[in-house]
Amino acid sequence: MDTTIFQQAFADTQVLTVPWSIDYFSVIVGVLTGALFACDRKLDIIGTVVLGLLTGYGGGIIRDVLLQDHGVYFTSHPDLIVICIAICVFVFYFRGLFRHLDATVFFADALSVGLFALAGASKAFSLEQGLVLSIILGAITAVGGGAVRDICVGETPGIFQQSN
Repeated sequence: MDTTIFQQAFADTQVLTVPWSIDYFSVIVGVLTGALFACDRKLDIIGTVVLGLLTGYGGGIIRDVLLQDHGVYFTSHPDLIVICIAICVFVFYFRGLFRHLDATVFFADALSVGLFALAGASKAFSLEQGLVLSIILGAITAVGGGAVRDICVGETPGIFQQSN
């Protein structure tokens, strides 16, 4: 296949930007699932906050480090960091409220993975990284936080297990 035809097909493609509200929702759901994961593992408050933040931001941090010199999302939204820490503290002290929400949290987590993939690919594509690299960085953004979270507690990342 001629690469110029391929490049022409995507030359006029507009970058799909993710609205800040959806971006925030993805991070918040990632943080929530990370904090619940920490509570299931009986971690203390510090462990809950750290795993929550790693799950919500981990994939984006990996993506931004790989993109080099294009800014790190984590540091450019300090208001979201404070909200996420508050969510982790709330989940730690009121974890009983979340015991019956497993299906809802699972659905929200699956939705956030898709939104993280879209946000990651969109950022890479807007920085002219090309289609293939944008897809790869979208995938890393989507699953990176959960993989880092699992590694931190000494488990094989769920993304690497056959059941997924």
